[in-house]
Amino acid sequence: MEVCFRYGGREHCFVVPVVEVPIKWPHPGPGPVNYPQFLQDAMIVAAIQDLATLAGDEHLREALNRGVAAGVEAMQRHVGPDVTIRAGAAKG
Repeated sequence: MEVCFRYGGREHCFVVPVVEVPIKWPHPGPGPVNYPQFLQDAMIVAAIQDLATLAGDEHLREALNRGVAAGVEAMQRHVGPDVTIRAGAAKG
């Protein structure tokens, strides 16, 4: 599946990865693509965020959550102001 967004006056297309064991990431879609691994990175950060709730040690949970926040901040800087990332969004 390919998902395309129009932001910043340009179309950005991403191939949605299919989770396989071992995990394979497809190549990004056709350009223009300013952040080809955006959805891949978002999936990784979202998985860590979800798994952090299972950590038995509160210090580990806090450290993982700080890492998630730092990851979201880095992604937001890279993707730019036309995209909003909501790390705490409800599961669908």
